[in-house]
Amino acid sequence: MLTYLAYGLAIALNLMVLYIGARFLLVPRPSAAGYGVPAKEDGDPAYLTIKGCATAPTACSA
Repeated sequence: MLTYLAYGLAIALNLMVLYIGARFLLVPRPSAAGYGVPAKEDGDPAYLTIKGCATAPTACSA
């Protein structure tokens, strides 16, 4: 019984982490503001890309 619960929680947590990373890669500026560390208007592409790749590394592997 607890095994199914543990697997369910692990899958849910994994999906949430992937969602956060994908959001940083798809809409970086609003995601950074929602995360609490807004990006500068005139730059910061490295911060936005690194944050997205660090959160969801499977989205950045090519």
